[in-house]
Amino acid sequence: MRDLLLAALLLSLLSGVVRGRDGCKGMQLHTADEGPGRPRATEVVVEHKERCAVQRLYVVAYATTLDKEGFCVTAASAAEHGYKLNIIGLSRADGFKDKWFLDRIAAMRDFVNNLPSDALVLHVDAYDVLFNAPPHQLVSHLLDTEMGIIFSAEKGCCAPKKDLMTGRNVCDRNWPPPSKPTAMPFLNAGVWMGRQAEVSRMLEMALEEAMETEEYAVRIGSRTTYRKMGDQTLLCEL
Repeated sequence: MRDLLLAALLLSLLSGVVRGRDGCKGMQLHTADEGPGRPRATEVVVEHKERCAVQRLYVVAYATTLDKEGFCVTAASAAEHGYKLNIIGLSRADGFKDKWFLDRIAAMRDFVNNLPSDALVLHVDAYDVLFNAPPHQLVSHLLDTEMGIIFSAEKGCCAPKKDLMTGRNVCDRNWPPPSKPTAMPFLNAGVWMGRQAEVSRMLEMALEEAMETEEYAVRIGSRTTYRKMGDQTLLCEL
C-alpha cells in the first residue's frame, strides 16, 4: 500500500496536481530569479483535463528601438495583465536594415533555442499589440486546442510565393480550408504561441525556406525574395 501511495504521489508531481475544491487557486508558484540577461518567464497556473499545473510562458517582442509610437502601450498592457515581456532586437538594427523581418525570425530562433523544450513561447509585435486578458486565459486556450502552435488571424490574404516571385499578388485559393469558414481566415504573423520544441522547428524551417528561395530567385533572375515579401508570407508558405 505504501508503494502504491508513493507511486500515486510521484505521478501527481509529474503530471500536475489534482484539482481541489477551489480549483487551482491554492497552488503555489515557485518563482525563480532568472538573473540579469536571462529570459524572463511568466509562471501561470492553469487547469487542464481536471489537473492543475504550472506553465512557464516566455513572452517576447522584437524591437530595434523602444522610442517608437505604440511600444509603451504594448509594454504597459503586458505589465498590467501580469506578463513579463522580453525584448530582443535592440542590438540588431543593422540586421534589420539588411534582412528586414527575416532578422526577426533569426532573432526569435536564437532566443527560443535557449529555452527548455516544454516551455511556452508567445511572440507579439512590439508596436501594435494590446494585451487584454491575463496569462492563464491565453495558456488555457492553447492547451484546450491541443495544437502545437496557434496564430492570430486577419482578413488580409496570404499570396503564394510562386505568384509573388513572378510579379502577381493574388490570394491563395487553397487557403483557408473551405470546411472552416471564418471572418478572419488568414494567418497573421504578428502574434503566435506554441511549445518551444514546435516553435524551434518552425523557425528553423522558415530560415531554410528563406535561404532556398533566395538561391532560387538568383537562378530565375527575380528580385522578389522573402526580404521583400516579409516574414508573414514566409510563415504562410510553411
